[in-house]
Amino acid sequence: MLAGLTSRARARTLRLALGSKARAGSLRGAPASLTLAWRGAGWEKWAYAAILAVALGTRLWDLGGRSLHYDEILHAWYAWRFAEGLGYSHTPVTHGPFLFHAAAATFALVGSSDVTARLLPALFGTALVGLPYFLRKELGRYGALAAAVLLTVSPSMLYFSRFIRNDIFMAVWALSLLIVMWRYMERPRTALLIAWVVLWALAFTTKESSYLIAGSFGLFLLGAAAPPLWRWARGRARLSDMTPAGDLLIVLGTLSLPLLVPAAGLLQRFVGITLVNPDGNDPRIASGEIVRAAAETG
Repeated sequence: MLAGLTSRARARTLRLALGSKARAGSLRGAPASLTLAWRGAGWEKWAYAAILAVALGTRLWDLGGRSLHYDEILHAWYAWRFAEGLGYSHTPVTHGPFLFHAAAATFALVGSSDVTARLLPALFGTALVGLPYFLRKELGRYGALAAAVLLTVSPSMLYFSRFIRNDIFMAVWALSLLIVMWRYMERPRTALLIAWVVLWALAFTTKESSYLIAGSFGLFLLGAAAPPLWRWARGRARLSDMTPAGDLLIVLGTLSLPLLVPAAGLLQRFVGITLVNPDGNDPRIASGEIVRAAAETG
């Protein structure tokens, strides 16, 4: 058959024949490779399911077996008052409003008790154990599993997962922010940028330690985005030319700017303009509280 063909036609016919054989071989091998990959993924998912089940059990077991700690009493009491319609007034002594709104919602849904007061931290502590799953690319499959196991058996993580305070919420926000940062730098998507904003909003309304976390993330992103930022500062690039790290840094900086407003109080004595409350002698301010709008002053 090939004898009557030109050399070019014979070469083309030979390539087609070899390509058909290669495709047939790849198709025959595909089911086996897919089966092996699925088995591996299935084993990993079952491992995470088992770890999460153990984490949930250890965090819920006898959750109301001990009386509330002093800090827990403050948080549970103000949250209960809020759930009962008695209002909520922010005070830095008990940190951000997220805990009180979330705990009040829990009380409204399932009732108030020592168990339900600690229910949300227990669920957040369980969720924290599952977050290393999304860092498998950075930690490796077994490294991420090891991290999940360590978070499960960590005495500190277990303690604060059974404690109605802000710490376990901040741990979830911080690790989630790390995951979103890596994923966005790997492949920028609008949904991840929105998640970045939402997580920072939750962190800022949870506890003041979020400022330290923001500083840590900001320094890393500043280093990662330094070259395009330097070109932009010299007028050789536009903000639209920023790298993904630059995108995240700009958003974080924009969200953080309102939090710097109290620093304006450092200047008011020099410019003669009252920018923040100047009364540092009020005992409620000296103890770290903000004067409530409904309170008597004088």
